[in-house]
Amino acid sequence: MADADHWMRILYGFGAFVLAASPILAMVILSRWQKSRLDRYSDLGPTCDRCGYLLIGLNDSRCPECGTTIARETIEELERSISTRPAEDPGRDA
Repeated sequence: MADADHWMRILYGFGAFVLAASPILAMVILSRWQKSRLDRYSDLGPTCDRCGYLLIGLNDSRCPECGTTIARETIEELERSISTRPAEDPGRDA
């Protein structure tokens, strides 16, 4: 009977571990998924480090989506990208 109690304690301990580890694992998976989604937009131009909002046309030093202060380097990068962007060809079909 003591042998059965030993295995039951092990099973309960394993169940408690799985129950405790599941939310942590879910948070890790979701944060990586969100980061991969935000990284897709970084090719389009500078984005907010916190929420991933695309900062094209930004007139303020704060993100309009989450209110995070935008780093001066990011604003300078945005200004450079706007000034070096080629002009659109109005005669070209979309």
